[in-house]
Amino acid sequence: MSKEELRRDLKLVELDLGYDLKSSPRGSLEIIGEEYNLAQAIILRLRTMEGELSELGISSYGSRLHELIGEVNNENTRQLARNYAYECVSQDARVRRIVDVAVETVKGEPNRIDIFITVEPIGGGELVEIMYPFSMEVEA
Repeated sequence: MSKEELRRDLKLVELDLGYDLKSSPRGSLEIIGEEYNLAQAIILRLRTMEGELSELGISSYGSRLHELIGEVNNENTRQLARNYAYECVSQDARVRRIVDVAVETVKGEPNRIDIFITVEPIGGGELVEIMYPFSMEVEA
């Protein structure tokens, strides 16, 4: 197995209202591959509500983290966030093994948690570490 199994994709940049394609100074679209592509794919999967893409025939894609919006930041909610993140990440066939999923509160931000995910990709290579911030606050 090789890192090529992690594939390549268009690089995205996060904006206030979502994502956009990243272009180079010359105007061509940037491509990412290997572990960077896997990390980007995991973040996109976490940000997508499970069932949101069912009209495209992929109803199981996404996470259930959105169900925690409006909940109190307590141990039970953080455990649910850990479980939902684990369930979501395990759906990606490029993940050989989930090494760890940890959820931490953020000092001074009672409605936010940070989800730390470490995975071992297929094809070997370095472990992929992701920090995903999640707000349980209803945004206006």
